[in-house]
Amino acid sequence: MDILAILVNMAVITYENIRHFKSIEELSHTDHITALYNYRYFYKRLTEEVFRAKRFLRKLALVIFDIDDFKVYNDTFGHQAGDQLLQQLGELLIRTVRSIDVVCRYGGEEFCVIMPESDQEECLKFMERLRKNIMNFAFKDERLKQEHNITVSLGGAIYPYDARSVDRLIYCADMGLLKAKSAGKNRSVMYQEKLEPVAQ
Repeated sequence: MDILAILVNMAVITYENIRHFKSIEELSHTDHITALYNYRYFYKRLTEEVFRAKRFLRKLALVIFDIDDFKVYNDTFGHQAGDQLLQQLGELLIRTVRSIDVVCRYGGEEFCVIMPESDQEECLKFMERLRKNIMNFAFKDERLKQEHNITVSLGGAIYPYDARSVDRLIYCADMGLLKAKSAGKNRSVMYQEKLEPVAQ
């Protein structure tokens, strides 16, 4: 009985350690404001998805978007209101993406969505749906008891048509985003080769 008690105790400690480790690992991959995955996890996961797409000859879409004039929003309503907005945006994103998609906070007011097995048409439809959902959502400012509307600009790129490496795919989606910004914001743009000179 003493030996059994020791073994049970060891099993409980092992289980608690595993649970604790998983909790720490999850925190290291999660953005504390939005509860979305962070850049570290994004790059790791995108690398895995590109490898999988390459291996099974499948398509993969990457969307990068950011909040239009977020600095103005922070300067007008305060950084606490900005954090509240980011938190609510994170919740909205989780409700908008498919279960197989991976949504991450890229940094600041920039976000990414990894979309396995998605082509250009599907990617553009998703970007437009997301853009409209965000534009029509009333973000609540609890401190000022107000509601605010924002817009986002989005860029998309497709593996393997636009890029065949992780860094190139990020670059292409980012070029689409820059084109959306330079074209007036609050729009979705898929990457095309001719975008490069415009962005530069």
